[in-house]
Amino acid sequence: DRLRVITYGGSTTYAYNLPTGLDWPLQLEGVSQARARKLEVLNAGDVVWTLHHALVRSREDMPRFKPDVVMFYEGINEESNYALLKAEGVDVEAKMKAGEFGLYSVHLPQCSWLNRNSLFYKFVHQGIVPLIDNALGTDPAKAPSEQRPDPDPNVTALFKGDLANAIGEWQAQGARVIYVIQGNGL
Repeated sequence: DRLRVITYGGSTTYAYNLPTGLDWPLQLEGVSQARARKLEVLNAGDVVWTLHHALVRSREDMPRFKPDVVMFYEGINEESNYALLKAEGVDVEAKMKAGEFGLYSVHLPQCSWLNRNSLFYKFVHQGIVPLIDNALGTDPAKAPSEQRPDPDPNVTALFKGDLANAIGEWQAQGARVIYVIQGNGL
């Protein structure tokens, strides 16, 4: 008798930078093999996803896979999503005051077909451009960055609204929900 678990999150769940089999969802499944009740863990993470991206995907996954448990490791990409929404001209604060949550940018790096599929594009943008930036002294990695001890309150409010919606939807479909908390203050 297996317990079906579906995991959502960004790159920390998808684990594109790890060798196959080292992602935490698969490790979780492996740990369960020595137990009486084994887990079947489905990894539904994707690079740069926010909680709302996961919720949208789950609306297709939940009826199809019927998980007993939803585990999610989210919150890391919320600040960059907020910054992209602002750059797109979205008045996030006004939308939240109107009770609208579930706002997410469609201009994430993985949304670009070239970024996902072109080796030449990756070579230029991950190899050549950083070399030029470094030579010109414009390397973004060396630029001073504003470090806040706490996330922007608007990011936190948007995340909490999405969190309530996601947990509510997942529980309404009969799944137990586990939030793997990470340490950026959300």
